[in-house]
Amino acid sequence: IAGAILASRGKRLTRGVERSIAVLAVAFLPIDLLFLEAELAPVLGRLLLLLQIAKLLGPREPRDEATIVVVALVHVAIASAEAVEVLLAPFLLVYAASATFGLAVRELRGVPAAPPPREERVARGFRWAQSAIVLLVIGLATLIFYSIPRIGSNYLQMPGASPSRMSGYSDQVALDAGGAIKESSKRAFRAAVVRRGKLPEVPLWRGRALHNYDGATWSAFDSRTRVGQAFDPVEPGVFLLNDVPPPTDEAVVDMFLEPTQTLTLFSPGVAHKLEFTTTPPPMITRDMLGTLNLPLPQPYDKGYRVTCSPERPQPEVEGPYRGRAADVRRSCCDLPVRVDRTRMRAYAETALREAGVLPGAPVLERARALEAHIFKTFRYTLDARRTPGTERVADFLFTTKEGHCEVFAGALAVLLRSIDIPARLVSGYKGGEHHTWTDSYTVRDRHAHAWVEAFTGSGWITLDPTPASSGDDAAPNRFVEAFEEARDWLEVRWFRAVISYDTGDQVKALRTARETLIPVMASVHDFFERPLSQIAPGRGLLKVLGVVLGLALVLGTALASFGPKHALRSLARFAFEIIPRKEAPRVAHAASVELEDVLRALAERGIVRAPSETATELAARALSLLGEKARALEGAISVYYRARYGGDGLSPEDREVLRGAARAVRQARS
Repeated sequence: IAGAILASRGKRLTRGVERSIAVLAVAFLPIDLLFLEAELAPVLGRLLLLLQIAKLLGPREPRDEATIVVVALVHVAIASAEAVEVLLAPFLLVYAASATFGLAVRELRGVPAAPPPREERVARGFRWAQSAIVLLVIGLATLIFYSIPRIGSNYLQMPGASPSRMSGYSDQVALDAGGAIKESSKRAFRAAVVRRGKLPEVPLWRGRALHNYDGATWSAFDSRTRVGQAFDPVEPGVFLLNDVPPPTDEAVVDMFLEPTQTLTLFSPGVAHKLEFTTTPPPMITRDMLGTLNLPLPQPYDKGYRVTCSPERPQPEVEGPYRGRAADVRRSCCDLPVRVDRTRMRAYAETALREAGVLPGAPVLERARALEAHIFKTFRYTLDARRTPGTERVADFLFTTKEGHCEVFAGALAVLLRSIDIPARLVSGYKGGEHHTWTDSYTVRDRHAHAWVEAFTGSGWITLDPTPASSGDDAAPNRFVEAFEEARDWLEVRWFRAVISYDTGDQVKALRTARETLIPVMASVHDFFERPLSQIAPGRGLLKVLGVVLGLALVLGTALASFGPKHALRSLARFAFEIIPRKEAPRVAHAASVELEDVLRALAERGIVRAPSETATELAARALSLLGEKARALEGAISVYYRARYGGDGLSPEDREVLRGAARAVRQARS
């Protein structure tokens, strides 16, 4: 807008104003980096954008134009490394084309304009050649893209701080954190359903299970539960997490995780198998609470396919730490000193009596009854009141009676523990934006959720006491919904084919191509072997195929470069030139042959024709040297000119005149 206003008035910013904008942009850099953004690359991109705007609106000199072009190319490089949204691709191409056009204009400025070329009809072969070159370049670019070693992007990331509490996943849950929770629309991951099985419409994306409650925070940072089992890949990027085969109705989901600092891998159920579609880790660990973890943080996009059972209870500890299962259950019954266990137990027993559940009822029945009680009794809100100095669960149950999902889940876990039912809190995500075209989910930070897992004797069952939020996503109109579906359809395929394509995919593609081509080549060999073996026995078959392919390549190149008609015409001309032909003697040639006898007679008299001397000049010189005896040369020269240039043939009389001239020259010698 500022550029349009200045251009309409024919003005530009002064050099001083331009420098002031640059100084302010650099001064804003640390604020942007520390408080507004957690990644370095977008911060540098915004800084360069401000500098670019200042240059575009400021004085214009050759060095300024060079700076503008360089900054534009840096912008393209940053966007190429950071962008994962497919909708950014056309804007990036337009920006890159504009920068390239600007560079070309700058280089061509000052060159005198060439006269307009003549309008000539472009041969069809040239158009075919252009099309072939374009297809060749696209094919080579695709081959290079899918064949070069693939590495992760987004290496310019660094942790940052947030000035307010935002919704999102965390490896620990603080129930007494103050302030209203603002819902963030930042995307956490995408999930594309390959086979739904028993996956519910609103899945629970399990993250980290938390067993340690200190009266304020739920956590799992305990050396006793950090590692329960380690898994090495059975083949590159493939991890089997259970000894028993999965059930036949398991769900298969492709997960595309955004860059995060967490080690947690998400799954919508008990995971049986992981197949990484991006750079795989060297190993996978599962702690004693069932959480899947990477060995080290990966600050780039993660893609993997998980085969899981959504409705199966989380199993007990497996692997070498199976004997520690009892210790895990006991740790999930502990309550800190800050929690009044007697008061909590009395509250739980009262709720069970009101629900008609006896104290000696099965664990599953009592757990479901407490889940229903909390679900119906308390109100969900992101801006809950809190009584200072009061333990958060007690404040929720007896005073405020409102809270968010973490407080609901924490209260249920505490009540279950008070009646000696092992319980733990689970942090993850719930639901997401479902796209029917691709049967996929876009899960954002606002979909972060917490629920409870309780041990019933046969495994850890899922309990979700949080009621539905009144602030659920409103249904968009049909146009917006169709647009979102189309965009998601493109983005899912973009993630599958481009973002998550790595070395493992290359190896699989090569293996598949090899397995496909071997039988095809064998069939082709068998088809041509018998007829060609009669023409060229033994290894001559390869030579024949090489000759055939070489001729096809030459012919195809000629047809693509010059067009079919011109190529065939050139081939015919070439054949016409190399084939020997017998021509009939021409009249001029016959005249020259008959004159040779006269020239030999003159040479015998010492009169040799000079290279630039005409026949008439030669006859005059011979007449001056030999006298009147050489007068017959004039008639011979006249006959020669008439035969050579007149096109008349040589008659017997003409040949006799030439012979007589030769005899006269020889007689003049004596």
